[in-house]
Amino acid sequence: VQTLTVHDRIAIVPFSSTAKNAITDTNGFMYKATAKNIEALTNKIKDLKAGGRTNFYDAFRAAFDVFDATIDQEFHANCNSAILFFTDGELTEGPGEDEVTRLVQQRIEALQQRPFFKPVFLFTYSISQDEKVHKYPSELACAVENGVWSRISSDDDII
Repeated sequence: VQTLTVHDRIAIVPFSSTAKNAITDTNGFMYKATAKNIEALTNKIKDLKAGGRTNFYDAFRAAFDVFDATIDQEFHANCNSAILFFTDGELTEGPGEDEVTRLVQQRIEALQQRPFFKPVFLFTYSISQDEKVHKYPSELACAVENGVWSRISSDDDII
């Protein structure tokens, strides 16, 4: 988050059993990454707590919905786009891995079909000592054209 500039846009979609209310500006769009907004979002990230089950499908659906709303109102940056997906658990709620993969592939393709829209990158991160947690995020990154997976050793490495 600290590497973003005023030219970037950002929203956060907390999730567990379902996607929670996306952390967006008051209009439901991505925040412009000003110093003030970055500070506020950093505090919101620090306040997030793990708990409940894990629904990847709902998280991605909500994230892509924020993308679409932001683009529809022409509030996006005319640059490459990225989704950074962080999880500390295995998928335990909602549609399974195949459905999540299809959703992500279809929604990325739909974004890239928009006029003048640049590539969408998917960065997946898994945070756990449990090796099973790392399996699907790494597979999902490989299932899209511009996907990258990485293991994070500590929550402190996120911000």
